[in-house]
Amino acid sequence: MNATISVIFRAIPLLMGAVCLTYGLYILAGPDDASHFVAGHVNIGLTAICYALFTTAATIIRQLINRYGRVWGIILPLSGYVAAAAAIIWGIVLANRDNTTANLTAGFVVMGVGFVAACVSTVAAASTKFTLIQSAKLLDPLGGPPEGAHSRTVGAVLIAVPAAAAIAGFSLATGLLVRGDRSRADLLQHPVEGAAARPRLAPHVCPGQPHPAQAHRNSTHLPVLRRVPL
Repeated sequence: MNATISVIFRAIPLLMGAVCLTYGLYILAGPDDASHFVAGHVNIGLTAICYALFTTAATIIRQLINRYGRVWGIILPLSGYVAAAAAIIWGIVLANRDNTTANLTAGFVVMGVGFVAACVSTVAAASTKFTLIQSAKLLDPLGGPPEGAHSRTVGAVLIAVPAAAAIAGFSLATGLLVRGDRSRADLLQHPVEGAAARPRLAPHVCPGQPHPAQAHRNSTHLPVLRRVPL
């Protein structure tokens, strides 16, 4: 891999992250409504995934072009985890800052984005020994890992991080689904309160016209005309 291609491959995720960040800020600067609130925060959160992809690409590419040292082996994966943690924490703050649909939606989505970024950053951490793949090909299949490979403890940790992120995401999703089912069940058990909680579904009444319910009540007091046979 030549220097030009290596720069392009590392610049692509950074460019996508810059697009997500600026576009998210642009959306948040628009009208103050739920749609712009959710879309803006989600786009900003996607920056964490883009940066995690950059750390993975930079970790692998720097080894291929022989510009990789111990410092990069620490900075790149660690910074990816920091971006993922920032997204998760910000998602928690959003979800708990205000009990509205917009806050809950944006918060849980940004948390999920943070979980994905943590998984991608783990790929960067595992790729710090990327060049040993060539050495492993020369070894006997039962001869064990090549010299300098990750230890069993480090390997277990690298596997545990995405597993924990997947369990956390699945648990949150299950909780949201159960909560939604309970809300629908409450509406079915208490239709009057449910109707009061959904004013947008109320029938439209034109000025000067009685409400449909009032019209129905008035109709019960009208005299009943019966046809008298001649």
